[in-house]
Amino acid sequence: MLSREIRNELLIDEMQIGERLNTSLQAKDRADFDLMLAMLSPDVTDAAGYSKPEKLQPQEQDLRQRLGLQPPVRLYAKADDFARADNLKETFSSEGITAVFLRECLRPEPLNTFNRDFPPEVVGNLSPLSQEKLRLKSEGRELEYEKIQERGDGFEVLSEVKESVDQLA
Repeated sequence: MLSREIRNELLIDEMQIGERLNTSLQAKDRADFDLMLAMLSPDVTDAAGYSKPEKLQPQEQDLRQRLGLQPPVRLYAKADDFARADNLKETFSSEGITAVFLRECLRPEPLNTFNRDFPPEVVGNLSPLSQEKLRLKSEGRELEYEKIQERGDGFEVLSEVKESVDQLA
């Protein structure tokens, strides 16, 4: 379950609503029922009953080291990879494609030239909860989960609005 700071700002699961869905359904108040369902988070990992799986214990010995394998291919290029590209170009012109192929087998090129972040248009279309998750992930942190200890639906304002509309009618 998400931390209290996020839960105080956003509606995440049915536990925060309490009996409000049932009362809206029994009162045939479709607008209130639809509003509550639309505000719930679509991510199942945000639900109160979800608990994070325990992390697996690392193996005693690294299998790459045990089997004598090269380190994994890097996802993103570093500064020395661009200088290496010039060296491969010179190797190709002097020794041929076979030498370049062998060097590539010994030390493969990174998969991407740079780390691409999401464009602002994409982030703007995400829900506030997804934006918060993305922000924390980019900072190298994870969402903090805690158990529910509070009661009530937290929607006193909506109840007051409904009462004032009922009084006007």
